[in-house]
Amino acid sequence: MGLRSRSGVGQRWRHRLKVAQHLIGRWRREYLTSLRAWRKVDRPGRVPTPGDIVLVQEGLRRITWHLARVEEVLPSRRDGHVRLVVISLKGKKTRRASALLCPLETESPWV
Repeated sequence: MGLRSRSGVGQRWRHRLKVAQHLIGRWRREYLTSLRAWRKVDRPGRVPTPGDIVLVQEGLRRITWHLARVEEVLPSRRDGHVRLVVISLKGKKTRRASALLCPLETESPWV
């Protein structure tokens, strides 16, 4: 490989990194900020159902939140509201509060 072809590879690599950073930033600014459909217990809304794909709120930055699938819904014994769900996260089943889940727009948005 000559010097000319190596610099071309470096330029292409830097361009691809710049495009990837642009897409991640745009996805964070436009899509993630549009996911404001938090389901709170005191507000009526659609209850998560098994099979829903959600982002799990972990940490401060949404870009680091993980995708998960709702496996089971656990209603409260006291009043029947869904506050806890079983999700499949990184291949393992775990429980999370439904208030910490942000639905993705796979079908219809949660109200």
